[in-house]
Amino acid sequence: MDRKPARGHRLCGGRPAHQTPAREYLVTTKKPRKRLGELLVDAGLIDDYQLRSALSHQQQWGGRLGKNLIELGLVGERELVAFLAKHFRLPAVDFSRIQITPDVLRSISPELARKHHVVPLFFGEEDGKKFVAMAMSNPTDLQALDELEFATGRKVRPAVSSDIAIEQALAYYYENQGASPWRHDAKSSADMSYSDLIATTREYLKAARAARGQAGEATETRTRPAETPPEFAGAQRTIDMDDGGTLAGADEDDSIVVFGAAGEKKIPLQGEDTGFATDPGPISPPAAPAPSARPSAPSTDDVLRALIGLLIDKGIITREELRQRLRSN
Repeated sequence: MDRKPARGHRLCGGRPAHQTPAREYLVTTKKPRKRLGELLVDAGLIDDYQLRSALSHQQQWGGRLGKNLIELGLVGERELVAFLAKHFRLPAVDFSRIQITPDVLRSISPELARKHHVVPLFFGEEDGKKFVAMAMSNPTDLQALDELEFATGRKVRPAVSSDIAIEQALAYYYENQGASPWRHDAKSSADMSYSDLIATTREYLKAARAARGQAGEATETRTRPAETPPEFAGAQRTIDMDDGGTLAGADEDDSIVVFGAAGEKKIPLQGEDTGFATDPGPISPPAAPAPSARPSAPSTDDVLRALIGLLIDKGIITREELRQRLRSN
C-alpha cells in the first residue's frame, strides 16, 4: 500500500523536498502567528500611531507594509532588514556585494521572480545536496519556497532583503533598467559561498546598528509604548553569526511574521473602534524624507490632532459628534 508523504514534505519528481531552516521553523513552531506590524511594535522599532499611519498610507497607495514604513521614514531600510534577519536567524542580502551571473538568473523565470518577489543569488552544495541562495522579502512564504525548489531543482536557502532592494535588483537584472547595484569590489556569484553571505551579513548588521544609533541620538525625546521589551533597543544589541550560518543571540520569540498587504490591514489599535482601520478615506501622500537621516517622529498630540482633523475634513465625523463623545467620557 502506498504511503503518504510525511507532513511538511512534498514529492517533486520522486524526491522529497529538502527542508530549509525557514521551512522547518514555519512548519514546526507552535507560536501564534504575528503580523509584521505587530512584531515591529513589540520590538519598539515603531509605535502604534506610526503603524496606523503606515497602514493608512498602504490602504491608499498600496504596496507592502515594510516598503511603506521605509518610504514614510518611520524605519530605516537596513534597520528593518537587520531586524528580520535577526528574527528569522537568516543572513541579510547586500546586493552591492554580489554580481549575479546569467546562469543563476536563468534558474527561475522573470515572471516567477516577480510573482514571489525574489532574486536568485548563487548556487552551492551542502552534504551532497545542491541549493540556490535566494533573496526574499518574505521568507515565510512556504508556497513560494515549494515553487522555487520545483523550478530550480535545488533546495532553496532564503536570505532576507527589503522590498525596495529586491525591486531595484529585479529591474536591473531582468529588465535592464537602473544602475548596477554592485560596488567595485563585489564578488561574482560564481565565486560566492554561503559563508561569504554570512560574512557580509555581519557587516550589514554592524552598519544597521550604527545607523540606528545615529537616528537615536537625533530623537532622544521620542517616546515608546510602555510594553516595549526592555532587552531590545532597536538593533542596539550585538548580533553575531555562528559557524552554522544562523544568527546567534537572537530573540526567543519564535512567532511567525505574516507579510503582505491584506493581512496587515486588520491590525486595530488597542481600545479603538476598527471602523477607521477599514475606511480611512483618501489622504495626501507624505513628503519624501531627507535621504541623509530619518525624520523625527511627530508627537502623540500632533498625530491625534492630525487624525481628528482628517476625520472631520472627510466627513467621517462632525465636530459636534466629537464634542458629545468627549463630554460623555
